[in-house]
Amino acid sequence: MDERARSDREAVLAVLAGQRERFSELVERYQSMLANLGHRMGVPREDLEDLTAEIFLRIYKNLGSYDPTRPLFPWLYSVALNRIHDHQRALARQPQRLEASELRPVEAQSRSILEREHVRAGLQKLPERYRRVLVLHYLEDLSVAEIASILGQAEGSVKVQLLRGRRRLRRILEP
Repeated sequence: MDERARSDREAVLAVLAGQRERFSELVERYQSMLANLGHRMGVPREDLEDLTAEIFLRIYKNLGSYDPTRPLFPWLYSVALNRIHDHQRALARQPQRLEASELRPVEAQSRSILEREHVRAGLQKLPERYRRVLVLHYLEDLSVAEIASILGQAEGSVKVQLLRGRRRLRRILEP
């Protein structure tokens, strides 16, 4: 067990034993990672702070269901992905909003930003099962084994989803 996993386990066990202030260690350690995951999964910037807080609230409430003999990181990502998915479903039911970047003239944006936004928009058009594995693998730099652990799937299944997701994204992005 590495140092981060050991520290995570100690903090979780302390929180479960009533030392609620130790939860702040987990928030500090994982807050930017989970907010970044939300951004990469297509959560609008103005929703990220609230959504990240909601994710940590859900983590805190469900900490009793976490198995401390296993690494915390995959469990956290699993909880975060589920909450992000719920958020995106709720957004899909609402009327579309314009983001500030869409109001600026295109000439003011650099080519790399346009390309990044083009790929991000393409990712949003993918089914959830493909988008999440592509984001976790290519943007979060997680291995196939780590993704399989987070999603509770076989590695072969994750590899197939990566392949199909890349193909679909390529078709979406082609002019």
